[in-house]
Amino acid sequence: MLDLSSSDSFLGLRIKDVDGHYTIPYIQSSRALKIRIKGAHQGLFLSRGNRRIEPERQADNYLFNQLFPGEYKLVVNDKTYSPVGIGTVIAALGDSITEGYHGHCFYRPNLELSAADFPASAASRDKRNFPQFSPTAHIFKPQVNCQQSWMTDLNDLLTAHFNQPFFIANEGWGGATSAKYLELAKANENWRERMHKLKPSMWLLHLGVNDERLGMTVADFYDNMNRLIELLIEDFDASPEQILLARTSYDYEANRELLDGYLVKIDELIAQHGLKPGPDFFKAYSTGREKWYGEDQAHPNIAGMEYMAELWSEAIIKANSYHF
Repeated sequence: MLDLSSSDSFLGLRIKDVDGHYTIPYIQSSRALKIRIKGAHQGLFLSRGNRRIEPERQADNYLFNQLFPGEYKLVVNDKTYSPVGIGTVIAALGDSITEGYHGHCFYRPNLELSAADFPASAASRDKRNFPQFSPTAHIFKPQVNCQQSWMTDLNDLLTAHFNQPFFIANEGWGGATSAKYLELAKANENWRERMHKLKPSMWLLHLGVNDERLGMTVADFYDNMNRLIELLIEDFDASPEQILLARTSYDYEANRELLDGYLVKIDELIAQHGLKPGPDFFKAYSTGREKWYGEDQAHPNIAGMEYMAELWSEAIIKANSYHF
C-alpha cells in the first residue's frame, strides 16, 4: 500500500537491510495498487502515457485493479507523484557468490543508501538496483561494505526484454550453507521483515558450495533445501513455478562426489515441487576458470558476474515465456 502522508513527489520504497536502509523508486509485484490518503480528493488517478486510470474509493483508500506492468504516475489534486512501478520484485538467495565477492565493491560510511550514492555505472538504468550492504564481505575486507554483484546487470537485461520494471534484492550471505540459510529464513526477524515488505513474486536460489566444502551429506543438503522451499511457499506465498533453483557452481577444489550428489537432488527438488530450473552454473563454470574466476576456486570475478547475470536472465526468460 502507498501512503501519501509525505509531501515528497518522489515515491520511494525504503527497506531495512542487515545494516542501514536502502531506498529504491517504488515497485511492487502485485497488479493491484492501494493508495492511502485521508479526506476527499478530486482528480486522483494514475497515468501512463495518454492513458488515465480511475480508482475505486474505499473509505480513506483508493484501489486500482488489474494494472498492466509498467511505470505510472499518480496525480492527486494536480500534484504528480512518481514513479509507480508495477513489475516484478525478485529475491536472490545464496552465499558469497550471490553477495558479490570479487566483483565491484564500495565503502560507504552512511548506510542510508540510494542509487545517488554510487557511480552511474554501478546502478541499473532505472536506479532500482545498486550496491547493497554486504553482510559478510566487510569481515574479510574492512575497506568494503557494499557489493554490486550481478543484480544491476540482471535488472537491465530483464527490463529490456520484458519492458517492465524489476528489482532484484541481493540476499546473498557469505559462508551460508543450506542449513544456515534455512535458519536465516526461519528465525531472522530482519530478513523476514524485509521479505514481507518487498513481497517478492520470484525467488532465485543458489546454494551448495559451502555445504560441499564443509562435508554436508547429500541427504542433509536435500532435507535443508526441501525445507527452505517449503518455507518460502508457506510463509512468503512463493509460487513454486516462480522459484528458480540453480545447479551449484563449479568448485575447482571440490569434493566431486558430494557436488555430483547435490546436483541429482537439485533436479529432484525441481521435479518434486514443480519449480523452474535455474542456470546450470556447474556446467557453465567448469571450463574457462581464468576467464570467469581468475585465481579463485569458486567465486566469479567481474566477468564471471556479468556472465552470471546473463545466465540468470536466460533462465528467467525461459521460465516466463508466457507468464508476463
